[in-house]
Amino acid sequence: KERSPGTLGRKAMAQQAIPWEMKLCNACGIPIHVHVLLLLYLVIELAHAEAGQVPRAGHLPDYGKVGLIALSCFLGFLVLFGTVLIHELGHCAGAKVVGGKVHRILLWPLGGLAFCGSGGGGPLADLAVTLAGPLTHLPMF
Repeated sequence: KERSPGTLGRKAMAQQAIPWEMKLCNACGIPIHVHVLLLLYLVIELAHAEAGQVPRAGHLPDYGKVGLIALSCFLGFLVLFGTVLIHELGHCAGAKVVGGKVHRILLWPLGGLAFCGSGGGGPLADLAVTLAGPLTHLPMF
């Protein structure tokens, strides 16, 4: 059967598409992917933070200050990245507890996405999966 160009299968489309996400690692057997725009966000934040460090005319930049700004920006990004990852792992743990399946986690500039399901356990199982993510934040208080 011949297909028109607009009706490519999902596998064919995945092979042709720009790779917008990269596999970072596996956590608890769950593939963790990072969207390219999340890395772009880090670069933009770093550039924005460094833009305020313009040296005076005829002087070299204060490289110590520039380095501290870069370090604080990077550490802030790691804290945000870790918090979102733990939140999404909470959703995945909730899905596994109620018998659901976990496919992967995607981290992107607007947060994270846990590709998981409750396994058809009904509304209470869905609620358990939904609440498991925010419950990971309780130790922060």
